[in-house]
Amino acid sequence: MTDVSQRGWPWLVYVALVLIMAGAWWIRYIAVAETSIWAPLRADALQYYSYAANLKYHGVYSNLLLEKSMAGEAIPQPDADRMPGYALFLLPEVEYPPTYPMLGAMMNRQALLDSVTVLLVFILALTVMPPIVALLPTLLTALSPHLISMNTYILTETLFTFVLTLAVVMGALALRKPCAWLRWLVFGVSLAASYMVKSSMAYVLLFAIPLLWFVCADKKVARTALVGTVAGFMLLTLPWEARNQLNLPEDASTQAAHVIVSFHNGTYPGLMVDDDPATRGFPHRADPDYASFDTVPKVLNKLWENTRNDPLKYLHWYILGKAQMFFSWGMVSGQGDIFIYPAQASPFYSRQAFDRIHSLMRYSHWPITLLALVMVPLCWLPVSASLLGVSAVSVLRLATIPLLYLLALHVVTTPLPRYGIPLRPLIYLFFGAGLWWVYLAFSGRYSGGKKLYAGWDPIGTSLSNWRVSAVRKVLPPGVHLDIACGDNRLVKALGQGYGIDISAFPGVDITVKNFSILPFCDGSLDSASILAALNYFEAPEKTLQELHRTLRPGGVVVITLLSKAVSHYWHMLRDRGLPRITFDEEELRAIVAQTDLNWRSQSHFMLGLNRLIVLEKPGVA
Repeated sequence: MTDVSQRGWPWLVYVALVLIMAGAWWIRYIAVAETSIWAPLRADALQYYSYAANLKYHGVYSNLLLEKSMAGEAIPQPDADRMPGYALFLLPEVEYPPTYPMLGAMMNRQALLDSVTVLLVFILALTVMPPIVALLPTLLTALSPHLISMNTYILTETLFTFVLTLAVVMGALALRKPCAWLRWLVFGVSLAASYMVKSSMAYVLLFAIPLLWFVCADKKVARTALVGTVAGFMLLTLPWEARNQLNLPEDASTQAAHVIVSFHNGTYPGLMVDDDPATRGFPHRADPDYASFDTVPKVLNKLWENTRNDPLKYLHWYILGKAQMFFSWGMVSGQGDIFIYPAQASPFYSRQAFDRIHSLMRYSHWPITLLALVMVPLCWLPVSASLLGVSAVSVLRLATIPLLYLLALHVVTTPLPRYGIPLRPLIYLFFGAGLWWVYLAFSGRYSGGKKLYAGWDPIGTSLSNWRVSAVRKVLPPGVHLDIACGDNRLVKALGQGYGIDISAFPGVDITVKNFSILPFCDGSLDSASILAALNYFEAPEKTLQELHRTLRPGGVVVITLLSKAVSHYWHMLRDRGLPRITFDEEELRAIVAQTDLNWRSQSHFMLGLNRLIVLEKPGVA
């Protein structure tokens, strides 16, 4: 884990996590109880039910409709059209004939499993960001209307989301002890479990191997990770593959046909025939010539000809359009919005709380998704390791494996938004990491708390330049001293003088142990400044008195301080734990009164948010 995630949890985080978990379960329970799906066992759902029922009543993994086998009309024959993971999940509740209580029991188990997914997201987020920030992706996962509605269908999305998230969590745990091959074995098994639920994960191992090599910087660790992951993946998948090879005839599986159909459908821009919205999502039903393209070479030839005739249209579709559809909000094939099979009743129709959750998540969908997608390549850059920590970016880089794999797969094939739903927890993880990245960059801090003075504090840099510009206008010519100078910006702008600080920041001229004893002779300075720093000093009156000693008569001290209200909120974001956030005028005058300096003036700048105070040593040079 990163150092930020190892900080103690305040009690508020515990309470918030419990509330989020309880709310996640309650929302899902209500959704299952109050949703009515028209013909819930249809199409894919009917196939999954048939597989589970044939396993229970005949001991055969078969897609044959159960009423045919129960009536003696046909004998179930083993096949492999669907992966067995979801059928095994349904097996404990399956019964014939199907009943609504049976469906309710299946959906309630899905709701409980989906609630556990929310907890997994929090555990995963803890490896990347502090606990208080980790609550954000956890909350978004809990409130996701798509994840909630998927519990009301007999479809793989809920189980696949859980297994996919679990795989990334197992990978994150493996990264914490990277030389422990057993942890990588468990990661490989978890990754294989996602394939056993969804056949689209068949080639994820080929995608994961090169990325894991880069995730693990140490090549010895990388070799351990690769061997353990491959072994774990094979451990779970080889029995299934052996069963198919030994027990099934060559034509028993239609997986190849499914791949061709998905690839072919994906060649229609917008999933429409001739840009007709009425055909959207179902081009195979609307194109009279569809059936004649039944092999990959034929589909490729058709795609090539269409691209030659309208290159911009097809380039846009494959470069941008497919990704946009894959991550879009509304279901393309189905009822639309968050529903697949038509919902006759739903708390999203009838309950105000659900409607508000839906509106909140819908209008924030694209901002969340876009920042998350920006963070995906960003986490591979060295600056992210500096900001978030090496351990955190390693977890994020590992999380890109399933995300980029499924995106690439569906850019090649059919990019239905339904297939992107299981990636929502990872999208929320990257969104939370993106916000944390932005905060660290703009607050000028590493994840370890060190100041980042190498140009990655744009807000701080802009404000510092503003202060320098304001101060230069009131400084007299001569030798200047800037106390707590940081990167020594003011002295560099003046072209002469000294910048001193307690820490040896780049550009500091002199490093001192404290500011109450200055290494300058009496009356050797013409001016001095303390910019946005006096409230950091343990004994500000002693520093000001020391400046009185080193200034010539008539010399000035320029101080900048934020107003009290602005400073309060500013330091909540940037510098917690200060002895004081700032001084108001009365407090500062009281400090100056303890010295031999005179108060000359106070003015405001930075749109009135900052104060510029000028003190003067009595006398004439």
